[in-house]
Amino acid sequence: MATSAGWSTVEDLSALWGLTNPTDADKDNLVAIADGVTAAFEQYVGRAFLNDGEEVVEFFDGGVALDSPAQTPVDSISEVRVALNALRKWDDSDSRLLTEEEYNLSEDGKKLHYLRCLTKGEGNVRVAYSGGFETMPADVMRVWLAQVHSEWQRRKTPNIGSISVVGSNISVETPYGLMTESKRVLAAYKVTSPLW
Repeated sequence: MATSAGWSTVEDLSALWGLTNPTDADKDNLVAIADGVTAAFEQYVGRAFLNDGEEVVEFFDGGVALDSPAQTPVDSISEVRVALNALRKWDDSDSRLLTEEEYNLSEDGKKLHYLRCLTKGEGNVRVAYSGGFETMPADVMRVWLAQVHSEWQRRKTPNIGSISVVGSNISVETPYGLMTESKRVLAAYKVTSPLW
């Protein structure tokens, strides 16, 4: 059985980089690096990439014609509720469930359109849905593999960018600091209001 490592497996990554017979310690390191890079990518964009089937609940401001859910593409919406009194804390008993005739999802699954104006308010529209990619976008997977490989190459001196004996200069980097190319590709997937 394949051992999961971020968005891949230890076996696939080992084969890709020509690691023959990796030790258990190598496998553990590879899993830790791949999982760490995956977490760094998702933290950077403010969303998960893959659709894990879990329901996501997001709050939006009322009084607008459309919203952009963070976990796109959205594949199903279980409910949209609007608070009846925007001045009070959210309460299910003081909200109205919208019917499917009152909203629709854009064809690409990225925009939620309201067919009638909802009560203005801050965070008074609650949307429960599931979404995300079924397979990783190719551009993200490409930079993810490069980022994991870069971290794998640095594993013997984790977090140390450079050491100079003359003058005792030590430069320490943040774990899983994203490469410029990773940031460039991920910029297209960033959400304006992250889920975390």
